[in-house]
Amino acid sequence: MNKGKKIGISLAAFVLVCLMIYAIKPVYYRVYPFNRLTVTYAISYNGEEVNCKETYYSFEDSDHTPALNIGKRSFKIRGSNYGMYDIGFIVDSKLLYGLTDYDETFLALDDFDFRFNYFNTNWWHITDIDIYIEFVKIDGEWYAECRQVITEPDIDESGKTHTNTYKGKVLLKEINNYKYIPLSDVND
Repeated sequence: MNKGKKIGISLAAFVLVCLMIYAIKPVYYRVYPFNRLTVTYAISYNGEEVNCKETYYSFEDSDHTPALNIGKRSFKIRGSNYGMYDIGFIVDSKLLYGLTDYDETFLALDDFDFRFNYFNTNWWHITDIDIYIEFVKIDGEWYAECRQVITEPDIDESGKTHTNTYKGKVLLKEINNYKYIPLSDVND
């Protein structure tokens, strides 16, 4: 057999194996070589983008800091073991002071720690989490309206996904009193 035929057969076999792995979802999910948990976020005030001072995540109370380009507004977590993830964003209160036309409320407040949680029910899940934070003033008080949208595979590994959306509104002067931002399921 000449070299060209060997390469052609090897390439065809490789493509066939890749197609089989993709077609058999349980195998696909377990051999998926990329980041399994992708977090995308948007923080804004009055339609204007707000940069966060720091992002972080931890898994089961062990600290990790993702490599993050702030301009990208996302980060990825490789591995994504079964268990609880804390995903957080620190927003500088002095930055909000400037963005809100120097509202003095922000001078008396510490930086804001927005901490969200996600419980990964299977290590092989490939999950997207979108987090939105909007600063609003209601009746003279500043709030953060938060939304978390989680898209993950169905339990039966059929290749279909489901999406859950959670929302909440938190008084900014109390934000650092929470272990996690309190959110309610809006899919009910």
